[in-house]
Amino acid sequence: TGNLKLSGDRNVIEVQQTRYAEAPTQGLAIASAGILGSNQAHITIESLVTEIRTETHHTGLAPNQGGIVVEHASTLKVDNEVANSLKIDSTATNAAAFNSLHGISVDRNADVVYPDADGSEVELGKVTETEITLRPNTQTNAYGLASYGKGSITSDGSVTVTLDVGQENIGGFNRFVAVYADTAYVKGYANNGGRVELNGGLNVVLPQSVKPGQTNVYALLASGEPKKSTTRNPYIAVNGSSDDVHHLNGNVNAVYGGEIKLSMANASSYLTGWADNHAEDSIKEGSVDLSLTNGAVWNVISKLTPAGGLSSERSVVDTLNLGGGTLNMSYASRNGLNDWEDEGHRQQLVLSGSDKEQGLTGTGGTICMDINLADEGSKNEGLHLDQIVVKGHTEGTHELSVNFVNGLG
Repeated sequence: TGNLKLSGDRNVIEVQQTRYAEAPTQGLAIASAGILGSNQAHITIESLVTEIRTETHHTGLAPNQGGIVVEHASTLKVDNEVANSLKIDSTATNAAAFNSLHGISVDRNADVVYPDADGSEVELGKVTETEITLRPNTQTNAYGLASYGKGSITSDGSVTVTLDVGQENIGGFNRFVAVYADTAYVKGYANNGGRVELNGGLNVVLPQSVKPGQTNVYALLASGEPKKSTTRNPYIAVNGSSDDVHHLNGNVNAVYGGEIKLSMANASSYLTGWADNHAEDSIKEGSVDLSLTNGAVWNVISKLTPAGGLSSERSVVDTLNLGGGTLNMSYASRNGLNDWEDEGHRQQLVLSGSDKEQGLTGTGGTICMDINLADEGSKNEGLHLDQIVVKGHTEGTHELSVNFVNGLG
């Protein structure tokens, strides 16, 4: 148990690790971070500006590295009465083997190591601007905000997560997730999933070399246990109001019981990526509910392999509320992004929810779709047009904008 409080105008924390710090016992979880709170530690940050810069050299499954690590019934609160800024810039420098890198990590090990302990809590206040920059290497799984087990992260201010792959010779990544909810660092042992609730804006920034449709790039990812049920499923809620701007470059994936609710209600807000709840696989199934209102846009794009090849043109969510928002299924074709989808320009959106209030809801939305009259394709090989399949409820009146690929035939 301990207490740490940062106050004043500006605090800077720098950590530079030049070699791998081996655990004293084989398999023991270790961590290197700008701030590390564990065993009922309590951290308060009230300074106007707090900068955390780390360069760490860990490898392995259990070791944790990054900006802030909170474990084992600990708390972190970032807030003051005026305004404050939390800036985290973290680099993983050891590309010799698999490693993970976090901006803020909560209870990554706790639900396995201390299953009876209370969860840790992170609160980022309404006047807090949180900026996280991750600089991984080719062997790194990089996570911006990540909550595991009984842990929770709540942000009432704005959050920006930036991926930088510019490290000399080793720059790259294995997986990137801006906002992550999971059970633990290893599957099969935890009984709870982390929770993340964002009540302000969210900005996910990718380098130009990374396509948002890649299957190793996620704006939001909630992943539970593949071989067991959990007491609490991993859960992410992005609750956008008309004042909150969301620029989400990357995909939305709920798997193994994970739950995601994304609501965008600002005309400058968008999601560019695919979404999947894995509804057709009873083991992998999760849930995804999307709401687009007041001019918010979902640019639906194809799944691409990490190398950039086409994987699938299919997105699946439980419910889409289109109350004055835009579902743009022709984003790639209208913007000449020919390597983002196949030549048929197909996107298929399945609304899989079959309950009374699930499906396509809302009214006054706009749906943008492609159709290729010059080459309509075939049922067996695939039709060259975008499709929406609704398995549940439909309502409302929406405007349809058709993009005739290759003209009118």
